[in-house]
Amino acid sequence: MNWLIASLLLAAQDLPYRTLPAHAQGTTQVRTTADGKLLLTTGIPDRTVKVWLLSTGKVLHTLGEQAEFFSLRPDGGLAAVGESARTTVWNLTTGQRIHGLDSGRTVALGWSPDGKTLTTIGLKGEKGKAGVLEARIWDLPAAESRKPVLVPLSKVPSSLAVSPSGTQLAVPHWEGGLRTWDLAKDRVELQLPGGPVGRVVWSPDGRTLALSSGGALRFVEASSGKEVHQMVGGGAEFSPDGAHVAVSVEAGIEVWKTGTWTRLEATYGGPGTGVWIPESLELSGDGRSLLAGGTLVAKDAPAAGRLSGPVYFWKLRVR
Repeated sequence: MNWLIASLLLAAQDLPYRTLPAHAQGTTQVRTTADGKLLLTTGIPDRTVKVWLLSTGKVLHTLGEQAEFFSLRPDGGLAAVGESARTTVWNLTTGQRIHGLDSGRTVALGWSPDGKTLTTIGLKGEKGKAGVLEARIWDLPAAESRKPVLVPLSKVPSSLAVSPSGTQLAVPHWEGGLRTWDLAKDRVELQLPGGPVGRVVWSPDGRTLALSSGGALRFVEASSGKEVHQMVGGGAEFSPDGAHVAVSVEAGIEVWKTGTWTRLEATYGGPGTGVWIPESLELSGDGRSLLAGGTLVAKDAPAAGRLSGPVYFWKLRVR
């Protein structure tokens, strides 16, 4: 019966119109620049950031070493790459390194809306063990750090997120719930109880947090922790205007209107050549397209070549 279920799910999905083979074993993050001309991806096993020209599908630059993830400056001109020992800022036009910031092992990043400051969250201590997060706000282009803020940890969380303003940090607690930390004032703003949080995402206006836990997604007010909505789902990503949110579910990816919490009719899925696990989602600024990176586990390939990291593109059915 598994083949029948898979066939029914595939028939109910909108399939991608374009595929980009990004990373050999999995693509963990995808982002396009503000003008829609460039796509940045990172993944495994190479752990570099690739800069793609979308019109041709060619790689323009390969950035970073041992990259954990990256963050695009809002205007799309620069990218900060979090690495195992530092944060590096790159010019996307030339592919040249602009700054090397002594942030330690960088586990989260965030630009200010005007692009004049960059927030780095560095992990002090051994991976998976107790330690502290060192948050630094860097003034650019001087590349000078303000006084660091230290956030104590009992265990390294599975996810961290810097707010769109670059001044707040959402830190899930390994036992459940999360805190939000005001980095400018060096104080806890919100203590939210609950179960273990797998991923946390800020809305573009910084007013809402999306929290995934055990197959459920909760949307809460960042100021009070009051729940706004709950649904079935894993990862989530808001559109740039916050009007929509893309949610990964067992059947693929769903898109919801946040104002009314109604779902668009289509479900968007992979090509049906294996089991596809989405890792990073992005909705376009005009609300008409969706892209996602993840891991495809091929059905019939030899074990050594079973994994791949494609990026898929879909046209949304807008109503």
